[in-house]
Amino acid sequence: MNDTIPHALCRQRTHAESMAVYYAQQRRRTDPELHADMAHPDWEYATTEGQRKAWDYSDVPPDGDGWVRNVHAGRDGWERFDYTEESYWMRPKNCGSKRE
Repeated sequence: MNDTIPHALCRQRTHAESMAVYYAQQRRRTDPELHADMAHPDWEYATTEGQRKAWDYSDVPPDGDGWVRNVHAGRDGWERFDYTEESYWMRPKNCGSKRE
């Protein structure tokens, strides 16, 4: 006896479901999109912040080596809020000081 479900009883995907799966499989996020979300698997990210319009160290990267401004996040690597400003940074995971 065959223990599998008969094909006639199986629910098949609708066209919309099939297309959604197809597009999700075909869509690969580009590096700039991943950097904008701070989600690239080969990079680490950091944020520095200071007082709005009075922050003298906005161009100073976080501690460690290899930090570059993440121009894909915010407005070319920074964002201004009501009371603070943030600078966004990134570096390759294999770069910088080693943690022990």
